[in-house]
Amino acid sequence: MATIRKGIVIRKVFLSIFLPVFLTLIVLSALNVYNFRNYSTNSKTSKNKDIFTDIIKAVEFQDLALNMIEGEIENRLKGFSDKLVNDIYPKMYGVDKANLQYIRKAIGMDIKNEDIYFIDTAGIVVNTTFEKDKNLNFFNFGEKHKKMLLSLFKEKKFISERFTIEASTKRLKKYCYQPTKDGKYLVEIGIYSKAADETVSFIIKRLADFSNTDNGIISVDIFITTDKPFSLNKDAVIDNSHLEYIQKVVASKERQILNMEVDDKILNYEYIYVPLKNTNLYKDAVVRIISDRSGDAVIFTYLAYSLIIFGAIFLLCMFIFFVQVMRHKDYAH
Repeated sequence: MATIRKGIVIRKVFLSIFLPVFLTLIVLSALNVYNFRNYSTNSKTSKNKDIFTDIIKAVEFQDLALNMIEGEIENRLKGFSDKLVNDIYPKMYGVDKANLQYIRKAIGMDIKNEDIYFIDTAGIVVNTTFEKDKNLNFFNFGEKHKKMLLSLFKEKKFISERFTIEASTKRLKKYCYQPTKDGKYLVEIGIYSKAADETVSFIIKRLADFSNTDNGIISVDIFITTDKPFSLNKDAVIDNSHLEYIQKVVASKERQILNMEVDDKILNYEYIYVPLKNTNLYKDAVVRIISDRSGDAVIFTYLAYSLIIFGAIFLLCMFIFFVQVMRHKDYAH
């Protein structure tokens, strides 16, 4: 009879105290873990949105500044282009052998910041004042670039591009184009601008400021999306395995997020689409924000361990309490 009573008491204590408290502990632990993850994710997302908003403002400032710079040099470029196409080219005995350095100086061009290119219908730079680009095939810069150059041969008029990124130097350069009257060559003039360089420096410095002021941000970069994405910041490198994420961002206009472990750190890569207005050649760009989430993982681990330890201590206390109750019942009988 005493044994039966003892079993009833144990069952009542278990159902009325031990089990509800144990279940409550599990639910509270799960809620704490969920709330931490949710808070951490929302906090990072909100921070990245603020960064993206600042970048958009910086790009808009760049657009405005470049518009003003272009207005000042447009007529200058057209004057040089007309001279080369209408006056100088018809007198040349061989485009590939012409002394473009002398011609550039003779017509009053800036030898440090302004260059002449003669491009044939196959996209080859047959002659230029910019020696690095001589014999380069501009068609290899991507299908968009190739189609753009071929269309300029058909236009048969002066066309001025807005500032674009020069492939070999990654500097902003403004180009204008005009085909020769016989259709054999495309005369291209490229001009650097100190003021344009300053706008790029402003953007790069602004991006660097994010990592300097926020310990969780490793880097923020803008990648111009051509067939081979590149950044204004020469130090910015993109992993080949991430190219598909950039392509998805451009195609869907929606952000892509990737978490991966690099050098024992948990890094979060967020790619966000941003349209560019300052060029007819490079229409799209993607912002990449790299964050170090290792701290979140450490906090989450500590939280999990704390909950386990607290739970173990609580269960031990409940067990001791339970044993004491049983002993008290035994003594009472």
